Amino acid sequence: MGTTFSIKYYARNAHDNEDISNNVNSILREVNSKFSTYDKESEISKFNALKSNTPFKMSADFKYLINKSFSLNELTDGRYDITIDPLLKVWGFYSKQKKIPTENEIKKTMQSVGIQRLIVKNNILIKNTDNVRINLSSLAKGYAVDLISNYLNQNNITNYLVEIGGEIRTLGKKNNGSWIVGVVKPYSSKYQSQINFKLNDLAIATSGTYHNYIIYEGEHYSHLIDPISGKPINNNIISMTVITQSCLDADGLATALELTGVEKALKIADRKNLPVYIIYKRNNKINTIASKSFEKFVKINGVKV
Repeated sequence: MGTTFSIKYYARNAHDNEDISNNVNSILREVNSKFSTYDKESEISKFNALKSNTPFKMSADFKYLINKSFSLNELTDGRYDITIDPLLKVWGFYSKQKKIPTENEIKKTMQSVGIQRLIVKNNILIKNTDNVRINLSSLAKGYAVDLISNYLNQNNITNYLVEIGGEIRTLGKKNNGSWIVGVVKPYSSKYQSQINFKLNDLAIATSGTYHNYIIYEGEHYSHLIDPISGKPINNNIISMTVITQSCLDADGLATALELTGVEKALKIADRKNLPVYIIYKRNNKINTIASKSFEKFVKINGVKV
């Protein structure tokens, strides 16, 4: 997954600690073997290398994330789309040499973009167009957090915090107190928190545009691409934080809602009772806004650090 991870838990003895460490690493290797686009032998890389109309048998994990991506695509009216990988490439996010593509280059690349180019039949996935490439990185980290959390649950570890690339899930307590997490304050020289709160038996994920972008001729271009226009989003959202029971859901929703913009994200969050916290820029000022569920959550769990 190309990121860092941290797991804090209370083991019964040193032997348990060694077993847990080995099994956690095994889970991470398994996730990478399915979803890493850097590994040419991974499940996702094998699918991406196929020609159109070639049946591809999916593992259970792979199918689960594919189905989740279709649900998020529907929720966002097509803004969340796992087939944008060719657009990321043409915009230079996979290259040291940054450049802005021409309208013709974008138009040509768009011929391989769109979730409608994927066909799911039971355990079979088919691309109906050549050069379609998928990327599940906006789901894989959260899914890995859930898999590790489930493993700890099965082994009667009742107090833990699992974090992969900033996506977090907790259970129980830390030293007889609550796990305290925060949303990073954008552009701070040190990792300062914008807001802090207790997170017990829940998951949290944040998607942001202030770390991953390219600069070309003085302009900032976000790594989040609108699959409808073929261009980076420009909706003023700096970061989107979502709290749910499942880290997979929090991870996917954070990216998906960020793509929709402030107003629509809040409408979706309030309709689904999702705790959502948005940091955005307007008139060159940084502002924050939250869903009704998040405001209720913070009233109960907010802390000053």
